[in-house]
Amino acid sequence: MAKGNTSKKNRLTPLSITSRVLLVTLKLATLLLCLMYMGSAASVWISPAKFVTPAFLGLAFPIFLLLMLLALFFWLLAARWSIVVALVLVLVLSWGSIRSYMPIHRATSQDKLPSGVIKVLSYNVMSFGFLEHTPQSPNPILQFIKSSGADIVCLQEAMLSSKSSQFVSLEDVKAYLPQYRYRDYRTVQNDAGGGMLLLSKFPILSSRRLPIESDYNGSVVYVLSVNGQKVTVINNHLESFRLTMEDGKQYLKMVKEGDAAALREKMGAKFAPAYRKRSLQADLIHEVIVREGTERIIVCGDFNDTPISYVRHRIARGLTDTFIASGLGVGVSFNRGYYAVRIDHILCGSGFKPYNTFVDNTIKASDHFPILTILDPLFLKPAAN
Repeated sequence: MAKGNTSKKNRLTPLSITSRVLLVTLKLATLLLCLMYMGSAASVWISPAKFVTPAFLGLAFPIFLLLMLLALFFWLLAARWSIVVALVLVLVLSWGSIRSYMPIHRATSQDKLPSGVIKVLSYNVMSFGFLEHTPQSPNPILQFIKSSGADIVCLQEAMLSSKSSQFVSLEDVKAYLPQYRYRDYRTVQNDAGGGMLLLSKFPILSSRRLPIESDYNGSVVYVLSVNGQKVTVINNHLESFRLTMEDGKQYLKMVKEGDAAALREKMGAKFAPAYRKRSLQADLIHEVIVREGTERIIVCGDFNDTPISYVRHRIARGLTDTFIASGLGVGVSFNRGYYAVRIDHILCGSGFKPYNTFVDNTIKASDHFPILTILDPLFLKPAAN
């Protein structure tokens, strides 16, 4: 009888077979998720000019992170401790990426900030929101800049109109923002492309365009005199995806319908060329940063790439990302409902210590939100004995 009972217990029923198949499937799905997640985190090291697929994984990093946390919760409930330990280990190993995407820092109160700090503002203004400016009704973006208290203002897509136009002109900027005695305005591609405008309370000693290959985007290098010391500022507007709201709706529809082939084709045609161009632009900017020196330097602008990207990682090499060092949360800087990402960045050299970097989402005149930081110029402080 004992042998018969044992035989019945070990007999596989349809229900037990289904359970085992489901368990194996979930384990394989978790393994695949871990591989995709690790590939996403590792995408910062792989140039899209050589291999573009990891760049797409990097863009999906927050989705993979959320799925990893859900998987961890599920296997905790299932009490599968070996899988839980493996998931925790993967998350710990990727802590640098998590911190880059969503840093957690408390703001330093105003009375505890060092003396002599410099406030920097970077803002893609989308042609000043295509909004008019008159003395009676100032342009809201100019109003924001005026109230920001920034010492250095780097603007991208700052196309200025003729003096006779109702839209923002250079004369309007001079009249409305007299606190910025020093200005440099130029298009990024020899009288073509977007406008780059630097407003500074410090003298501008020189400026030049970088030889970036693009029809519309580019970078400008400035040398400022900050209390007698030369500081390099690089204002960037890197290659765009040229995404529209309609693109966002289509991508979301394809995801909901599970149409992977159509989604891959659509995104590949739109994203891949921009990824490749941006990676080459980032390589050139990194070389310029190395030549200029990585102490007294500020690099900012619309990188059109997230914190988990080759472009941001390459440009930031040897520098401090001010948001990662002193910001809080995700810091969404692209002001469009279907694309919630931080693609605007401010980096600084070792001669600065950043405080209270944040993205200001109170002004919605552009398709971007401005990013601001406070920098303590350590090179101006007397050396400790």
